[in-house]
Amino acid sequence: MKKRRKFSAAWSPEREITAEITWLEEGVHVLLVGGRSHVGAISYAQNGHVQGYQAMGHKEQTISDSWAKGLSVYWSCPVTVCCGIHYDEISKEEIQRIVNTCEELLQRIWTEETYWERNEK
Repeated sequence: MKKRRKFSAAWSPEREITAEITWLEEGVHVLLVGGRSHVGAISYAQNGHVQGYQAMGHKEQTISDSWAKGLSVYWSCPVTVCCGIHYDEISKEEIQRIVNTCEELLQRIWTEETYWERNEK
């Protein structure tokens, strides 16, 4: 079984965050990007325990850890999150809007991406 589903949310006009979820036979992988896509942080979670890596000079691990832990607990399976969000010359207020948008997107995924995806063969 391998299924993909994309979710996106704009944090300002013409600027959005996209999450692509790939259901694997055993687990879930999430690619979470916005702006100039890249690998800024990678997190792995299972049973509520998280391990992460953040590239030097990046700050995405806070988001990737939160997503990996939350989704692994919610779906009771291993989850990896690869996160890369970059917009040039943004303010602290805009960074907070990105963080808030990521949290809202995660809540939407919990609501819309339910039980059947991980159990359908």
